[in-house]
Amino acid sequence: MRPYYTARYSQPVVTLYRCPAPTNYLCACGRVARQLKARGIENEQLRVPWRKRQRSEVEALSGQSVVPLLITEDGEAICDSRRIIQHLSRAGAEREVEPSAQRGAPTSTQPALAEDDGGASEHR
Repeated sequence: MRPYYTARYSQPVVTLYRCPAPTNYLCACGRVARQLKARGIENEQLRVPWRKRQRSEVEALSGQSVVPLLITEDGEAICDSRRIIQHLSRAGAEREVEPSAQRGAPTSTQPALAEDDGGASEHR
């Protein structure tokens, strides 16, 4: 009898509330969506109505009715495409630093001293 394996579905890391534009090249919402895709960040995109007065969920989360709105994995709400992309840049830089620290990379900024081999190995 074959064992029964269940597929594991990962949850999106962030949620992007965006306008209902049909493409990613017409608006600021699309700019954020392109950045998320380029950085490989798993996300859920929720399209909201064109009319601001019909965006009650966005207003409840951020206190304003404008999109794009990014909800991070920490639950932080970030409005404005420039601020969102700036946040993604900072978060990406922090993720790049973490793996080297975990591998035991040297923390000293001083260069290692080489032993004197009497000039046998010359750098050209």
